[in-house]
Amino acid sequence: MVIKIGDKVECIEQHDGKSCIVGKFGTVVVKRAGSKWGVEFKEDIGGHSLGRVCEHGYGWDIPEYKLKKKSKRQVINKGGKLVFLE
Repeated sequence: MVIKIGDKVECIEQHDGKSCIVGKFGTVVVKRAGSKWGVEFKEDIGGHSLGRVCEHGYGWDIPEYKLKKKSKRQVINKGGKLVFLE
């Protein structure tokens, strides 16, 4: 998997005891040392600001293997019709 800044990702495993991030979606906003990425979540997860890159409480550093890149296009069935979401 190739992750880059700006990608939408889902956290698929807890990290540093932070189980509330599992299943949450966020945006990669900064590259960290090694294979870690700074992810900004859409809600306060009790995290930090990723060095003032995002609002305090919304960021967390997560290893790449605990992230799943969100596909560019999602398809959902809404009342029998397929709806494409970007």
